[in-house]
Amino acid sequence: MSNVGSARVVSSVSAALKAVWWIPLLRGLALIALGILVMVRPLNTLIALTLIFGIFLLVDAAITVAHAVANRKQPGWKWWLVQGLVDLVFAGLLLLWPNLTVVVFFYLLVVWTIALGATAIIGSATLAKNKDLAWPWLLVFGLVAVLFGVMLLLRGGDSLSGTINVVGLLLGVFAFIAGSVQIVTAFSVRSMARDIDSALKGESPVLAAIIEREQNSAAQEAARVAEHEAEKAQRAAEKDAERAAREAEKQAERELKQQQRNAERTVEDTDQQDGPAQ
Repeated sequence: MSNVGSARVVSSVSAALKAVWWIPLLRGLALIALGILVMVRPLNTLIALTLIFGIFLLVDAAITVAHAVANRKQPGWKWWLVQGLVDLVFAGLLLLWPNLTVVVFFYLLVVWTIALGATAIIGSATLAKNKDLAWPWLLVFGLVAVLFGVMLLLRGGDSLSGTINVVGLLLGVFAFIAGSVQIVTAFSVRSMARDIDSALKGESPVLAAIIEREQNSAAQEAARVAEHEAEKAQRAAEKDAERAAREAEKQAERELKQQQRNAERTVEDTDQQDGPAQ
Protein backbone atom coordinates (compact mmCIF):
# COMPACT_ATOMS: atom_id res chain seq x y z
CA MET A 1 0.00 0.00 0.00
CA SER A 2 1.35 3.44 -0.95
CA ASN A 3 1.92 6.22 1.54
CA VAL A 4 -1.07 8.09 0.12
CA GLY A 5 -3.30 5.04 0.54
CA SER A 6 -2.07 4.49 4.10
CA ALA A 7 -2.73 8.14 4.94
CA ARG A 8 -6.26 7.82 3.61
CA VAL A 9 -6.89 4.73 5.73
CA VAL A 10 -5.57 6.43 8.86
CA SER A 11 -7.57 9.55 8.09
CA SER A 12 -10.74 7.46 7.74
CA VAL A 13 -10.08 5.93 11.15
CA SER A 14 -9.75 9.42 12.64
CA ALA A 15 -12.99 10.51 10.98
CA ALA A 16 -14.79 7.43 12.32
CA LEU A 17 -13.56 8.11 15.86
CA LYS A 18 -14.59 11.77 15.70
CA ALA A 19 -18.01 10.76 14.44
CA VAL A 20 -18.82 8.50 17.41
CA TRP A 21 -16.85 9.81 20.41
CA TRP A 22 -19.86 11.74 21.73
CA ILE A 23 -22.01 8.58 21.92
CA PRO A 24 -20.21 7.00 24.92
CA LEU A 25 -20.14 10.48 26.46
CA LEU A 26 -23.93 10.71 26.14
CA ARG A 27 -24.30 7.19 27.52
CA GLY A 28 -22.03 8.00 30.44
CA LEU A 29 -23.97 11.16 31.24
CA ALA A 30 -27.21 9.17 31.16
CA LEU A 31 -25.74 6.66 33.62
CA ILE A 32 -24.48 9.43 35.90
CA ALA A 33 -27.94 11.05 35.79
CA LEU A 34 -29.49 7.72 36.75
CA GLY A 35 -27.06 7.40 39.66
CA ILE A 36 -27.90 10.91 40.88
CA LEU A 37 -31.64 10.23 40.70
CA VAL A 38 -31.49 7.02 42.70
CA MET A 39 -28.81 8.07 45.21
CA VAL A 40 -29.09 11.81 45.82
CA ARG A 41 -32.88 11.67 45.86
CA PRO A 42 -33.72 8.13 47.00
CA LEU A 43 -36.86 6.71 45.47
CA ASN A 44 -38.96 5.27 48.26
CA THR A 45 -41.44 3.37 46.09
CA LEU A 46 -40.83 0.44 43.78
CA ILE A 47 -43.07 2.01 41.14
CA ALA A 48 -40.94 5.17 40.99
CA LEU A 49 -37.67 3.23 40.82
CA THR A 50 -39.07 0.92 38.15
CA LEU A 51 -40.29 3.86 36.08
CA ILE A 52 -36.97 5.73 36.31
CA PHE A 53 -34.89 2.65 35.51
CA GLY A 54 -37.23 1.62 32.68
CA ILE A 55 -36.97 5.06 31.08
CA PHE A 56 -33.18 4.92 31.43
CA LEU A 57 -33.09 1.54 29.68
CA LEU A 58 -35.11 2.95 26.79
CA VAL A 59 -32.74 5.94 26.52
CA ASP A 60 -29.68 3.69 26.76
CA ALA A 61 -31.14 1.41 24.09
CA ALA A 62 -31.62 4.37 21.76
CA ILE A 63 -28.03 5.53 22.34
CA THR A 64 -26.50 2.09 21.72
CA VAL A 65 -28.62 1.54 18.60
CA ALA A 66 -27.44 4.95 17.36
CA HIS A 67 -23.88 3.83 18.06
CA ALA A 68 -24.49 0.67 16.04
CA VAL A 69 -25.92 2.64 13.12
CA ALA A 70 -23.00 5.10 13.23
CA ASN A 71 -20.54 2.17 13.15
CA ARG A 72 -22.48 0.00 10.72
CA LYS A 73 -19.58 0.00 8.24
CA GLN A 74 -17.18 -1.22 10.91
CA PRO A 75 -16.76 -4.90 11.88
CA GLY A 76 -18.41 -5.73 15.19
CA TRP A 77 -21.10 -3.04 14.96
CA LYS A 78 -23.83 -5.63 15.57
CA TRP A 79 -22.73 -6.02 19.20
CA TRP A 80 -23.74 -2.43 19.87
CA LEU A 81 -27.12 -3.35 18.44
CA VAL A 82 -27.28 -6.40 20.71
CA GLN A 83 -26.65 -4.18 23.74
CA GLY A 84 -29.56 -1.99 22.66
CA LEU A 85 -31.80 -5.05 22.32
CA VAL A 86 -30.77 -6.20 25.81
CA ASP A 87 -31.84 -2.83 27.18
CA LEU A 88 -35.17 -3.03 25.33
CA VAL A 89 -35.90 -6.54 26.63
CA PHE A 90 -35.25 -5.61 30.23
CA ALA A 91 -37.14 -2.33 29.89
CA GLY A 92 -40.14 -4.33 28.69
CA LEU A 93 -39.80 -6.81 31.54
CA LEU A 94 -39.63 -4.03 34.14
CA LEU A 95 -42.46 -1.95 32.79
CA LEU A 96 -44.82 -4.83 31.91
CA TRP A 97 -44.09 -7.32 34.74
CA PRO A 98 -47.34 -7.83 36.72
CA ASN A 99 -47.03 -7.34 40.49
CA LEU A 100 -43.31 -6.61 40.35
CA THR A 101 -41.59 -7.09 43.74
CA VAL A 102 -38.32 -5.79 45.14
CA VAL A 103 -36.74 -9.24 44.87
CA VAL A 104 -37.77 -9.61 41.22
CA PHE A 105 -36.46 -6.10 40.48
CA PHE A 106 -33.16 -6.95 42.19
CA TYR A 107 -32.59 -10.12 40.19
CA LEU A 108 -33.62 -8.43 36.95
CA LEU A 109 -30.93 -5.84 37.73
CA VAL A 110 -28.41 -8.64 38.31
CA VAL A 111 -29.22 -10.42 35.07
CA TRP A 112 -29.23 -7.12 33.13
CA THR A 113 -25.73 -6.13 34.31
CA ILE A 114 -24.33 -9.59 33.53
CA ALA A 115 -26.01 -9.77 30.12
CA LEU A 116 -24.92 -6.23 29.24
CA GLY A 117 -21.35 -6.96 30.35
CA ALA A 118 -21.21 -10.25 28.45
CA THR A 119 -22.29 -8.62 25.18
CA ALA A 120 -19.75 -5.84 25.73
CA ILE A 121 -16.93 -8.34 26.34
CA ILE A 122 -17.83 -10.36 23.23
CA GLY A 123 -18.08 -7.14 21.25
CA SER A 124 -14.65 -6.00 22.47
CA ALA A 125 -13.17 -9.33 21.35
CA THR A 126 -14.64 -8.80 17.89
CA LEU A 127 -13.31 -5.24 17.76
CA ALA A 128 -9.85 -6.39 18.90
CA LYS A 129 -9.81 -9.08 16.23
CA ASN A 130 -10.46 -6.39 13.62
CA LYS A 131 -7.84 -4.03 15.10
CA ASP A 132 -10.42 -1.48 16.27
CA LEU A 133 -8.76 1.05 18.58
CA ALA A 134 -11.78 1.32 20.92
CA TRP A 135 -11.85 -2.32 22.03
CA PRO A 136 -10.01 -1.88 25.41
CA TRP A 137 -12.62 0.56 26.74
CA LEU A 138 -15.52 -1.65 25.70
CA LEU A 139 -13.78 -4.53 27.45
CA VAL A 140 -13.39 -2.47 30.64
CA PHE A 141 -17.08 -1.54 30.57
CA GLY A 142 -18.04 -5.19 30.06
CA LEU A 143 -15.83 -6.40 32.90
CA VAL A 144 -17.21 -3.74 35.25
CA ALA A 145 -20.78 -4.76 34.43
CA VAL A 146 -20.17 -8.51 34.75
CA LEU A 147 -18.17 -8.21 37.97
CA PHE A 148 -20.79 -5.94 39.49
CA GLY A 149 -23.58 -8.34 38.54
CA VAL A 150 -21.70 -11.31 39.96
CA MET A 151 -20.97 -9.38 43.15
CA LEU A 152 -24.66 -8.54 43.53
CA LEU A 153 -25.59 -12.15 42.88
CA LEU A 154 -23.15 -13.52 45.44
CA ARG A 155 -23.48 -10.94 48.21
CA GLY A 156 -26.16 -8.38 47.40
CA GLY A 157 -29.09 -10.68 48.08
CA ASP A 158 -27.95 -11.23 51.68
CA SER A 159 -28.21 -7.52 52.47
CA LEU A 160 -31.31 -6.83 50.40
CA SER A 161 -33.70 -7.27 53.33
CA GLY A 162 -36.65 -6.38 51.13
CA THR A 163 -35.96 -2.63 51.13
CA ILE A 164 -36.22 -0.63 47.94
CA ASN A 165 -33.63 1.91 49.19
CA VAL A 166 -30.91 -0.76 49.23
CA VAL A 167 -31.71 -1.78 45.65
CA GLY A 168 -31.68 1.86 44.57
CA LEU A 169 -28.33 2.38 46.27
CA LEU A 170 -26.80 -0.62 44.50
CA LEU A 171 -28.16 0.56 41.16
CA GLY A 172 -26.79 4.06 41.80
CA VAL A 173 -23.31 2.74 42.59
CA PHE A 174 -23.23 0.74 39.37
CA ALA A 175 -24.54 3.71 37.37
CA PHE A 176 -21.78 6.00 38.70
CA ILE A 177 -19.00 3.47 38.01
CA ALA A 178 -20.24 2.48 34.55
CA GLY A 179 -20.97 6.09 33.64
CA SER A 180 -17.45 7.14 34.62
CA VAL A 181 -16.00 4.40 32.41
CA GLN A 182 -18.13 5.58 29.47
CA ILE A 183 -17.11 9.22 29.92
CA VAL A 184 -13.42 8.32 30.11
CA THR A 185 -13.93 6.20 26.99
CA ALA A 186 -15.46 9.14 25.13
CA PHE A 187 -12.62 11.55 25.84
CA SER A 188 -10.02 8.87 25.16
CA VAL A 189 -11.55 8.23 21.74
CA ARG A 190 -11.59 11.97 20.99
CA SER A 191 -7.97 12.32 22.13
CA MET A 192 -7.01 9.36 19.95
CA ALA A 193 -8.62 10.99 16.92
CA ARG A 194 -6.77 14.26 17.60
CA ASP A 195 -3.46 12.41 17.96
CA ILE A 196 -4.04 10.71 14.61
CA ASP A 197 -4.78 14.05 12.94
CA SER A 198 -1.66 15.59 14.48
CA ALA A 199 0.41 12.63 13.32
CA LEU A 200 -0.84 13.05 9.75
CA LYS A 201 0.30 16.70 9.95
CA GLY A 202 3.64 15.70 11.41
CA GLU A 203 2.78 17.30 14.74
CA SER A 204 2.02 14.27 16.82
CA PRO A 205 2.62 14.93 20.55
CA VAL A 206 2.91 11.19 21.05
CA LEU A 207 5.60 10.93 18.38
CA ALA A 208 7.35 14.00 19.79
CA ALA A 209 7.29 12.45 23.25
CA ILE A 210 8.72 9.20 21.89
CA ILE A 211 11.48 11.06 20.05
CA GLU A 212 12.28 13.14 23.13
CA ARG A 213 12.38 10.01 25.27
CA GLU A 214 14.71 8.31 22.79
CA GLN A 215 16.95 11.38 22.70
CA ASN A 216 17.06 11.53 26.49
CA SER A 217 17.85 7.84 26.63
CA ALA A 218 20.63 8.28 24.08
CA ALA A 219 22.03 11.25 26.01
CA GLN A 220 21.90 9.32 29.27
CA GLU A 221 23.60 6.35 27.61
CA ALA A 222 26.29 8.61 26.15
CA ALA A 223 26.83 10.22 29.57
CA ARG A 224 27.02 6.81 31.18
CA VAL A 225 29.55 5.61 28.58
CA ALA A 226 31.60 8.79 28.98
CA GLU A 227 31.57 8.41 32.76
CA HIS A 228 32.60 4.77 32.42
CA GLU A 229 35.41 5.69 30.04
CA ALA A 230 36.57 8.46 32.40
CA GLU A 231 36.59 6.05 35.33
CA LYS A 232 38.47 3.52 33.24
CA ALA A 233 41.01 6.15 32.16
CA GLN A 234 41.43 7.29 35.77
CA ARG A 235 42.01 3.73 36.92
CA ALA A 236 44.51 3.21 34.10
CA ALA A 237 46.31 6.44 35.06
CA GLU A 238 46.42 5.37 38.69
CA LYS A 239 47.84 1.99 37.68
CA ASP A 240 50.43 3.68 35.46
CA ALA A 241 51.36 5.99 38.31
CA GLU A 242 51.67 3.06 40.69
CA ARG A 243 53.75 1.16 38.14
CA ALA A 244 55.99 4.17 37.58
CA ALA A 245 56.40 4.61 41.33
CA ARG A 246 57.35 0.96 41.72
CA GLU A 247 59.81 1.20 38.83
CA ALA A 248 61.31 4.37 40.32
CA GLU A 249 61.62 2.65 43.69
CA LYS A 250 63.27 -0.39 42.11
CA GLN A 251 65.60 1.86 40.13
CA ALA A 252 66.54 3.73 43.30
CA GLU A 253 67.24 0.40 45.03
CA ARG A 254 69.37 -0.76 42.09
CA GLU A 255 71.35 2.49 42.09
CA LEU A 256 71.83 2.26 45.87
CA LYS A 257 73.07 -1.31 45.56
CA GLN A 258 75.35 -0.30 42.71
CA GLN A 259 76.77 2.53 44.83
CA GLN A 260 77.32 0.10 47.69
CA ARG A 261 79.13 -2.34 45.40
CA ASN A 262 81.28 0.48 44.01
CA ALA A 263 82.13 1.57 47.52
CA GLU A 264 83.07 -1.99 48.47
CA ARG A 265 85.30 -2.32 45.38
CA THR A 266 86.98 0.97 46.26
CA VAL A 267 87.69 -0.28 49.79
CA GLU A 268 89.05 -3.58 48.41
CA ASP A 269 91.26 -1.77 45.90
CA THR A 270 92.58 0.46 48.65
CA ASP A 271 93.37 -2.52 50.87
CA GLN A 272 95.20 -4.26 48.05
CA GLN A 273 97.32 -1.21 47.36
CA ASP A 274 98.18 -0.79 51.03
CA GLY A 275 99.25 -4.43 51.39
CA PRO A 276 102.31 -4.44 49.03
CA ALA A 277 103.40 -1.09 50.35
CA GLN A 278 103.79 -2.54 53.75
